[in-house]
Amino acid sequence: MTTKQKDGGAAFPNSHPLKLASGMTLRQWYAGMALQGMCSNLEWVKEVRRHVGKDSEKGHAINAKSARHIADAMIAELADFPDR
Repeated sequence: MTTKQKDGGAAFPNSHPLKLASGMTLRQWYAGMALQGMCSNLEWVKEVRRHVGKDSEKGHAINAKSARHIADAMIAELADFPDR
């Protein structure tokens, strides 16, 4: 039995025998998708701006941390499924 990686393994597994590049992890993919969704949600953007004002660095940090937490939750939720 294999142990699941904390990062979910490869998002797009490479089946080529040479495996020249490993690509992104499932955690990175989920975080990117979550970040895309958050940034396209005007209500989310307004809420973050309300908390940080004009400090865009703090806003970026909130978005990145939130995306990471969403990705980790997805990995944890999917850990119970044997096909992944």
